[in-house]
Amino acid sequence: MFTKLPTPIITSNNSNPLEHEDTVVLTCEPETQNTTYMWWINNQSLPDSTRLELSEDNKTLTLLHVTRNDTGPYVCETQNPVSAGRSDPFTINVLCEVRAILWVTSTEFTGPQEWLRSLRKECGPRPQTSHLLCFFADPVAQPSIQASNTTVTEHGDTVFLTCLTNDTGISISWLFNGQSLLLTERMKLSQGNSTLTIHPVRREDAGNYQCQVSNLGYSSKSDVLSLDVTYDSTQGSSSGLSDGAIASIVIGAVAALVYFLYIRNTGRSGTF
Repeated sequence: MFTKLPTPIITSNNSNPLEHEDTVVLTCEPETQNTTYMWWINNQSLPDSTRLELSEDNKTLTLLHVTRNDTGPYVCETQNPVSAGRSDPFTINVLCEVRAILWVTSTEFTGPQEWLRSLRKECGPRPQTSHLLCFFADPVAQPSIQASNTTVTEHGDTVFLTCLTNDTGISISWLFNGQSLLLTERMKLSQGNSTLTIHPVRREDAGNYQCQVSNLGYSSKSDVLSLDVTYDSTQGSSSGLSDGAIASIVIGAVAALVYFLYIRNTGRSGTF
């Protein structure tokens, strides 16, 4: 004789599986005789997948090496000739690969305030009245630099350097000769730091430039772009004379003028 079935529930062997590593086993409870078990995901029957395995009686569903797409919700259904029932939806909490774990006190959410630890390392004691923030990040591709010109003339030209990247959610910084770029009054960064403008260029701006893109877990630098600044070694002296020679000529001219005025005023001639 068949009896009315109780409402089924879903149990799991792992409530927080790690993506691509852990296997999850879902079981439709309770076990009753002469019962047919069926499974649904996102209100649809189970898809064909080599990572999904059903037990012989369909009571157990195994997910091999779960991914973030396996979160669910899952529903199991039980049937016999006199009754049927469905469980409440069950969602798997799949943990993506954590690149950084940060404890932040309840009153401070503006950045890394206390501890920052990498994946699977001990995170230290949890402060009282704190919150756990987990950041997820994918690798970033190498950026490149586009320049308006790589050979420019001192005082006469303006240079635009643009950091090109297809990644989103990243920060951009600039390096000069392998060190963080120190901005001068002639340099300006666009919003987001993607474009560096130098106006006007000077000979000290010549060197190797790189841009770096970073997210919470990864960073990547562009190849080096070399900027060549040309300049006129005689600039500032149109005659080509040195500063010392010019000073001597000026002094001589002043002396000659004084001597001329002396002769005119005294009516005398001779050596001054």
